[in-house]
Amino acid sequence: MYDILRRQIMMKLMDKLDLETVQTVIQTIDRVMTDFDVSKKETALVVYDGGLSETVKMYILCKRVEGVKEASLKNDFYSLQAFTRKIGKPLKEISTNDIRAYLINYQAQTNIKNASLEKIRQRLNCFFEWCVDEEILTKNPMRKIPPVKSEKSDRRALTEEELEVCRNACNTVRDKALLEVFYSTGARVSEISRLNKSDVNWIDGSLKVMGKGSSPYTVWLNAKSKVALRTYLESREDTNPSLFVTARGGRTLTNRGIRKTVEDIGERAGLQTILCPHVLRHTMATTALRHGAPIEVVQRMLNHKSPETTQIYAEMDLSRVASEHQRTVV
Repeated sequence: MYDILRRQIMMKLMDKLDLETVQTVIQTIDRVMTDFDVSKKETALVVYDGGLSETVKMYILCKRVEGVKEASLKNDFYSLQAFTRKIGKPLKEISTNDIRAYLINYQAQTNIKNASLEKIRQRLNCFFEWCVDEEILTKNPMRKIPPVKSEKSDRRALTEEELEVCRNACNTVRDKALLEVFYSTGARVSEISRLNKSDVNWIDGSLKVMGKGSSPYTVWLNAKSKVALRTYLESREDTNPSLFVTARGGRTLTNRGIRKTVEDIGERAGLQTILCPHVLRHTMATTALRHGAPIEVVQRMLNHKSPETTQIYAEMDLSRVASEHQRTVV
């Protein structure tokens, strides 16, 4: 079984890489696979050693060879592991209705939102599509399961007054810098957490961040964020190159740590909704549009591939609609 898959992997890599690189990759796979027992009968989703089947292991391995990010592989791992533990059937006997029942029961038990359920559906679909491509299965049982419709999320931006209250609620220079950087750049959590001090261009106030799909783009610091960030960096005594670090120990501030810090600022500010980095991203975009920035410029600021995505941020709140109605409908 492994010899067949090994040849298939080699053929696919030969189309994209030179022979020396392919040989290096295959040698690495061979070393890893010495820890596995791959045979024909194990193409079924059989639960063992924590519930992960040989088929799923091979899937994760192949995706890693293809260069899929470890964060994505980790999510795939947990979703497929949960699936293999619950489904209780060999791979070739899994039906569309089995998967439907699994998704329904999983949402009922975990109370996850439709958007999260859709991500799980996509991961399962990718796995079964891979099984078909590798000729492990003859058809994908996911093909009759449509995407899960997501609830419309609350994208309300902060008002100017709320933003000022949040600024006043910052207890430390780090909190202040973090809040101002998020608001000024509109960047995502993962983009900010990966930044180093050396990434800041103090001359023009620009930052080069790595966006979705490993595509770099530029964001900018306004005057307030530059002052707040410089004050924070000058206060640090650690040697960590990361732009933001933990209050104790000077370790790189993780995505989770960043979210918690921003959420705490919102709680101290007394906001009625949870403050998260995406709310600050939405606030930046909405503020820019309200002050006359063309939507294509805001699209560039947010690194959106499609203007339709940016259009979400252009939705006006009712107070502005009422104001414009009084001003223009006379």
